[in-house]
Amino acid sequence: MSEERFDRLESQISQVLQAMTGLEDRMNARITGLENRMNDRMTGIEDRMTGLEDRMNNRMTELENRMNDRMSVLEATLSTTMRGGFNSLRAIVNDIDIDLAKVEQRAEDNARKFRRLSQRIMHLEGRTDDNPDGE
Repeated sequence: MSEERFDRLESQISQVLQAMTGLEDRMNARITGLENRMNDRMTGIEDRMTGLEDRMNNRMTELENRMNDRMSVLEATLSTTMRGGFNSLRAIVNDIDIDLAKVEQRAEDNARKFRRLSQRIMHLEGRTDDNPDGE
């Protein structure tokens, strides 16, 4: 092979290498650009997800606070209602106890009177049986 031919081949190889280097540079630039855009998009998605998460946390906290408030009101209402019901039942039981004590007292009084009447009858019958003349 001639020197001229070697020079041409060398020149062509050099041009191919330059073209390959240029292609590599362009590919690297494109890849870097794609990476940057992907990173930007991922950052945007992460920011939106963080915003959604914050809003959901705020809504959940708000809902939890409202539920706690409602539970407190419900507990207070139930407590008041139950206390009133128990107080009412206690008053009824006290009234029944008082009425029962009065009935028991009357029953004792009636039993006492009945015993006295029985004793008088027995005494009168005894007088009548002992003394037919009434003396």
